[in-house]
Amino acid sequence: MWTANPYCVDCGKLTDFPNGFELDHEIPVEDGGSEDDSNLRVRCVWWEHGKKCGCHEAKTQREKRAAGR
Repeated sequence: MWTANPYCVDCGKLTDFPNGFELDHEIPVEDGGSEDDSNLRVRCVWWEHGKKCGCHEAKTQREKRAAGR
């Protein structure tokens, strides 16, 4: 999937292989999203001072807030 489009779906950043991105479920599996490629997106990720950063982490935090987790 990364080789087809290595850019973050949210910010458009060109991501590095293999540690500059994570495949993320657009619709979380626990919310009914599928495990197939049509539900996966490349989202940027990096670590700063031991903390995960990037669009994947930001999306995860938004989903947690929306679900009250």
